[in-house]
Amino acid sequence: MIRCAIFITPLSMMRERRRKWGKGNMSTPNSARKSGLMGIGIAVLIVGIVLAILGLALFFSSWGSSDPGRGLLGMGLMAPGFILIMVGWMLVYYANIGKFASYIARETSPAMMTASTAFGQGLRNAGGIPPGMLANPAPQVVKIRCRYCGYLETEDAKFCSNCGNPP
Repeated sequence: MIRCAIFITPLSMMRERRRKWGKGNMSTPNSARKSGLMGIGIAVLIVGIVLAILGLALFFSSWGSSDPGRGLLGMGLMAPGFILIMVGWMLVYYANIGKFASYIARETSPAMMTASTAFGQGLRNAGGIPPGMLANPAPQVVKIRCRYCGYLETEDAKFCSNCGNPP
């Protein structure tokens, strides 16, 4: 009986989600929240743009007038306008970050694969990276050939690791 409950519960949860969010649309409450954030972000962005434009207009129109209050009012409208633009942009970005990331991954992965393959092929054709270009070049290891079997052994070896005779 417990086994049946384990398998029935996820199935009933899927049916409930399908009933609540529509048969063709398997979206989740998270996607509904993100679309709400998108709407709020666009609204905040528009309000910020309007305030910034109005503030800029008041600020620049006060240059020829004798009323310094218009310039201060313009600056007072510009500051919250720019802040609202940033907040609106962040909300829109957060609502679409999954779409942005998947789009970038989908579009750049073939180019990255081609570039890395070409880079590797170029290194192979050129003979690799010259030792002088490395920041910490590897120490040179001198090897000697064993006179009995021809195996390359390090110069400080007392016996050949292949045949056991002294090199």
